[in-house]
Amino acid sequence: MRNNKSKIPTFKVNNFQRSFFVGRDEKGDTYPLPATQFFEIERIDNLFNKCEECREPHRIDFYFLLLLTGGEGVHTFDDQEHYIKENTLCFVNPDMVTSWNSQTDYQQGYSCSFSEEFIHLGRENKRFLHELPFFKLGGSAVLPLQPEQAQYYATLLEQMCLEKQRNTIHSPDILRTLLQLFLQKVQSEFGPKDCQLKTTNNSGLRLTKAFMDLYHQDFDLLRKGKINQPKQISAYAEVLGITQNHMNDTVKEVTGKSAGQHIQDRLTKEATMLLMQSHLSVSEIAFKLGFNDPSYFSRFYKKNTGVSPSALR
Repeated sequence: MRNNKSKIPTFKVNNFQRSFFVGRDEKGDTYPLPATQFFEIERIDNLFNKCEECREPHRIDFYFLLLLTGGEGVHTFDDQEHYIKENTLCFVNPDMVTSWNSQTDYQQGYSCSFSEEFIHLGRENKRFLHELPFFKLGGSAVLPLQPEQAQYYATLLEQMCLEKQRNTIHSPDILRTLLQLFLQKVQSEFGPKDCQLKTTNNSGLRLTKAFMDLYHQDFDLLRKGKINQPKQISAYAEVLGITQNHMNDTVKEVTGKSAGQHIQDRLTKEATMLLMQSHLSVSEIAFKLGFNDPSYFSRFYKKNTGVSPSALR
């Protein structure tokens, strides 16, 4: 019987380390970063065994990559099982359902988790992550490496660990540069054919990907001032030739969130970036994102984040 994915737990940035890495040393945790600028890097040394030999199906609300240099296990991504062994890279998208079942008494390597806002800060191309084949919805989450490739990526991740420990005012920019280098190097070595996911029942996945591509395109146009507001959910459904309810149900089955929730989340993220990185007033940001009433925008933002736009600033 198919799992009810809407009931699968989600680890968020504020509970991920506490819930997932039991026994982790919290001392000197991070340099000062806003909540949206989330970045964590961990050396894995029996890290999975610190929690459990098996990690039940779950989601995360950020991006995650794993380099396994020692040990073995079965990693499941949505409905696909992969036997992971040393010298393997794994990538996990936000909202992807994953689970882990260790097959050895030890694991070694690195894990890195980060938000879209962290990697995109200062980049003109805000679709960088969405264009990477290994982070695309329906893309392969597992890439086997040659030993020399694994060593190269391990060296970059070790540099990130050391920089995070240095914890200086320059560390966020250095970590962002190292992470971008890491992802672009993977992109140069593994193209779309290497990252194509084979699946038998993918009609829901195709529909979800089509919807997400459409709304990402609209938000790019919104950011550039070429449209005044994103489309209504009904308009996306009409473009895809389906009912609004069917689209919402399908997207929720695949990602755990309805199409409407995805739009609200993206609006909230765009608002946060503008509040933190621009000199626009709250009213100007409201109008830029398609809200005709700044008061309604403030209520919308506080409902989704717990703080008002002015309090964030």
